[in-house]
Amino acid sequence: MNKLVTPAIFIPAFSRPHALDRLLQSLETAKYPDEQVELVISLDGQFHPDVEVVAERFKLVFSHGNVTIIKRTDNIGLRNHILWCGDQTEKYGAIIVLEDDLIVSKLFYMYATAAVRYFCDDERIAGISLYSQRFNENANLPFEPLNVMRENYFMQIASSSGQL
Repeated sequence: MNKLVTPAIFIPAFSRPHALDRLLQSLETAKYPDEQVELVISLDGQFHPDVEVVAERFKLVFSHGNVTIIKRTDNIGLRNHILWCGDQTEKYGAIIVLEDDLIVSKLFYMYATAAVRYFCDDERIAGISLYSQRFNENANLPFEPLNVMRENYFMQIASSSGQL
């Protein structure tokens, strides 16, 4: 498989060591293809020292690939951090961005790999969400997709909560 169908995982982190640890534990127990996964934990400047401890500890135990930890000296803020992660598609092809307050399904990576493989040549698709939105923030209303017996649905709303 090439880098486009084996997405790198990016985790922007800053000040929530317990949330980061919970996410990382869910990543360790997830299923992956035989290829090694690239996982990047990016710590924004002035990060909490316990966040670094959690990241360094996980680097030693992740059994599915390589973990890189980036320690920024300048604080770029959450928005710019997420945008920076998105820019890494130039280097890695497909990427998955997971904020540290998430927990992933055991099959999230298998789904992501299949989805990017299926949609990679469709220029109408800019990104793939790895969660089902339950609230429309633009309309301030609950959102429930139509049940049309499909595994996905299409929206024109960007999201940073678990994106591919």
